[in-house]
Amino acid sequence: MLTDTIGNRLSGTPALDRAIQWAIAEMTRDGLENVHAERVMVPKWVRGNESAEIVEPTRQAMVMIGLGDSVGTSGPGATAGAVQAEVLIVHSFEELESNASAARGRIVFFNVPFTNYGETVRFRSHRPVASRAPRRRRHAGARGGTGRLRTPHTGALQYANDAPKIPAASITSEDGDRLQRLATAAPGSSCG
Repeated sequence: MLTDTIGNRLSGTPALDRAIQWAIAEMTRDGLENVHAERVMVPKWVRGNESAEIVEPTRQAMVMIGLGDSVGTSGPGATAGAVQAEVLIVHSFEELESNASAARGRIVFFNVPFTNYGETVRFRSHRPVASRAPRRRRHAGARGGTGRLRTPHTGALQYANDAPKIPAASITSEDGDRLQRLATAAPGSSCG
């Protein structure tokens, strides 16, 4: 009933309020006592419009999705508008740290193959770039994707308290492979 008539029930959404009212009505109808809702405060994140594309050597749209709780590139607390920059491809946090000076002003792309969830999730969920890079504002993209259906894999991230908040997103494995091929063939490709 919930999935067919109400749909997803993210925290803070009208759909969650409808689901709660439905559950209260159903439990009351079943004769349960002391059925009530309690006030709960939860963070609410709203996905905005999002897109990414390779702009050089030719324009190619990429399939992407912002990571949950990521700041955007415009709006309160965000960087100023669309981001266009060269891509720095790294394969580990250690590689990012050893190339910190090269990361300045670039989009950082973690090209990390999926091994298992426990190992791979850290590149997008637990302070992915902001806590690893030097404490300067920088743009970043993080790779998710575990399948081969041009479907990005998302999740939520957590920002470090002592680092700037930078946008973070997941792209598909196929688009990640394309970025790697372009970087290998012609260093200095741009994304936006």
